[in-house]
Parts: sequence; structure tokens; C-alpha cells
Amino acid sequence: MPAYPDFTALPLRTQDALLSRGYVFHETVYGTIMPVAKTKDLAAAQAFAMSYDPLAEAQEKAIPFIKKNAERVITARHTIIDQLNKTAEAAAILETVQATGWTPELSARSEYLKSVRLWVIAVRTRSDELEADVMAATTPETVETIVASVPAELGAI
Repeated sequence: MPAYPDFTALPLRTQDALLSRGYVFHETVYGTIMPVAKTKDLAAAQAFAMSYDPLAEAQEKAIPFIKKNAERVITARHTIIDQLNKTAEAAAILETVQATGWTPELSARSEYLKSVRLWVIAVRTRSDELEADVMAATTPETVETIVASVPAELGAI
């Protein structure tokens, strides 16, 4: 039986990455309690383990998560159709104001539309800040902490 390296000596994140990508599989050997990690392509598994960067992987997963949460928060309050209608309404108000001038009703509606636009900008800005925090993180654990805070951070705006 060929000798296999002890993949259990690697950090858990690297072990998980090796398993999830199919570089390593577990085989239960008769008479043992624990499964033994084996690989079909030892060189590929070792090369992956040497180049694996858990921080980069955490960052790559975090950015789309943050973007998706920002989209979810925005569209929960103002659907895409609602946003398009508000944009069209703002353009119509501008045309009316240019033709007839401001009225109290147009002014009030314009202020409401402005508040919606500023709220969307605030959510997007906080999303961008969270993404910057993720990219500035120095450990995967820090990235996980930021990711865990995303729903509350964006929902509080």
C-alpha cells in the first residue's frame, strides 16, 4: 500500500478545501477507527495545499454576499419596478416644474423621491464600506465577523 502524507497536519481550512475540491478523499481502512485521507494525484493535492490562501477564499465569498444583501435590503423596501417608476416620476416632476414652476405638492413629492434616493445611496455606501473592510482584513476570522454583521449593518440604515 503506498504511503500517503498526513493531511491532518494541515490547518482545518486547508483540509476542508482539499476535500471540497476533490483533491483528497477519505477511505476507511479495515480495522481502524478514523478514515484515512488519500489522494489520486498527490502532486496536485500538495501544490493546492501549498498555494491555498484561506483569507483570499473568504474574501472572494464575502464580497458577493455583501452585494446580494445590499440588493435584498434595497429591493425589500423599493422593488426594481418601484425604483423605475420613481425615476420616471422624478423626470416628470422636472418637466412639470420647467413648464409651470414649483407647487407645494410637487415640492413635497420631490422631497420624498430625494429621500428615497439618499436612502439607497446610504445602503450602497455602507455596502461599499463593508466590502473595503473585508478586503482590508488580515485573517479569515475577521472576514467571517464582518460577514456575520452584514444583515444587521445594512438593515439598520
